[in-house]
Amino acid sequence: MLSRICINNIALIDRLELELRDGLNILSGETGAGKSIIIDSLNFVLGERTDKSLVRYGTDSATVEAVFENYIDKNIEAYLSDVGIEVEEILILRRKMSKDGKNECRINGRVVTLSVLKGLTELLVDIHGQHEHQFLLRPSNHFR
Repeated sequence: MLSRICINNIALIDRLELELRDGLNILSGETGAGKSIIIDSLNFVLGERTDKSLVRYGTDSATVEAVFENYIDKNIEAYLSDVGIEVEEILILRRKMSKDGKNECRINGRVVTLSVLKGLTELLVDIHGQHEHQFLLRPSNHFR
């Protein structure tokens, strides 16, 4: 479970630390309040492609850290073992991007490639956008 996300120098956010609890967590607010920036930050630390424009204007780099607790299952354990990372009680993902577009990805402090980070996060998190469920209504997306 994602328990905390720390955002530094992403878009308009100077620094934000968001703690999440067991159960339902909801981001709400008026248009322009920054909800999308938080989701963009989460996508960034999970390994999604992004653009250097995500780095806050006037800063040299942006960093997002995500902390997971109670995350271990056999698939995640096997993946971490395959990439040579020890399974720990808490999982810390960190991604940094400089204003020139260079990335640094870490899993529990260990530098990894973006593809290794992405491989792990595909086992950890599913993010669904506001209207993504509607693709199920199109017959072209049904199995035959």
